[in-house]
Amino acid sequence: MNGRGTAIRVAAALWLGLIGVLAAAMVPACHCSGSGVGAHCGDNADCDAGLFCDPATGTCAVPTNADCGDGTCDAAVGEDCATCAPDCGVCASCGDQSCDATEGCASCPMDCGLCPACGDGNCDVAGGENCAGCVADCGVCASCGDGTCDAAVGETCASCGADCDACAACGDGTCDAAVGEDCATCDADCGGCLTCGDGVCNPTLGEDCTTCGDDCGVCGTCGDGTCDPTEDCAGCPDDCGACTACGDGTCDAATGEDCATCPSDCGACMACGDGTCDATEDCSGCASDCGACGCGMDPDPPGANSCPPECTGGCLPGNVCQIDCVGDAACDGATIDCPPDYACVVRCIGADACDTGTVNCPTAYACRLECDAGNDACGDVNLNCGDAACTVVCGSMDTGACTGTTVNCGAGSCSAACAAGVEQPMLSGCGGSCGCMGC
Repeated sequence: MNGRGTAIRVAAALWLGLIGVLAAAMVPACHCSGSGVGAHCGDNADCDAGLFCDPATGTCAVPTNADCGDGTCDAAVGEDCATCAPDCGVCASCGDQSCDATEGCASCPMDCGLCPACGDGNCDVAGGENCAGCVADCGVCASCGDGTCDAAVGETCASCGADCDACAACGDGTCDAAVGEDCATCDADCGGCLTCGDGVCNPTLGEDCTTCGDDCGVCGTCGDGTCDPTEDCAGCPDDCGACTACGDGTCDAATGEDCATCPSDCGACMACGDGTCDATEDCSGCASDCGACGCGMDPDPPGANSCPPECTGGCLPGNVCQIDCVGDAACDGATIDCPPDYACVVRCIGADACDTGTVNCPTAYACRLECDAGNDACGDVNLNCGDAACTVVCGSMDTGACTGTTVNCGAGSCSAACAAGVEQPMLSGCGGSCGCMGC
């Protein structure tokens, strides 16, 4: 080969080498996986595990959130495309062909398209068009005088009477409580309020001769035949009638009369039968309080930790259960069982309070039935005694309080105590009792 051919081959090699260098410079850098912190990257795949491709620098970086990089975009810990691109991806931006929630036609027409313009025939509320800014698309705004009472734009009878009619007002002939009209605020519609001096004596408003003489007249004087508000039976019996008083022959419980307050009407109170054996009493004269002669002392009841519910009158000192049947027909026809560990007092007060009922006394402890203040308070009652003292007391306020009452005596003392004139109960089974004594 001659020298010229060699020179040509050398020149060709140099030219091809230059082309290779230029071609290599024009090829984009290869994004190879496994790059560490600071290495250039195009996406997260170019970075080592645990790193992400920081779009701000184009290099691999360590996530600032401890959970960032676990593969889950966790909004609960504040991760999003801005705070954790490895999990949530690179934030979208204008020009990515997606109209995101943060973009609009005004801010990013490349993604969201051009904004509609006023005059396109479409009232675009989402785009900010309304009747005030775009009459061509949205029409003229409703206004007072258009014949429509439009509450949506704040029209009322007060702001637009032309559309909503005039508001109701004092003087329109209607007393309208809904707008606060009454006799005090609008007498033209509701009439004047009634007051002293209007010529009408109105007791419902508290008017009488003492509070409004102008309407009701001057209060009269005793003897004019009218019981005025300033008079009563005590001060003016001529006008108001005689007061019901002790001594009229009627024992009037409604006025507080009883054997203690009015013995002339109600009879003398019984000393015997009050449950206490006084110094003037003994077993021969008052077995109901002192026990029948020949009978021993009754045992003391033990009671319980709490007062039993059947003791409607409570538990008295000494573990005595009080059962109250107070009021007309309160325990009419009922069976009353005394609790076993207590002495027992059953009070039947009122007409038919315990009528036709049954009272079962405790087996080993004292028992007492009190009857008063009404016909048949203990009418036809059966009192079943135990082996301790058993007593029925027939009070003074009604002579028929113990009509048909039967005391079925037990082994203990069995007795009855009655006010004067009261029908006496019957004692049955006295043969088995240590002592019986009727009224």
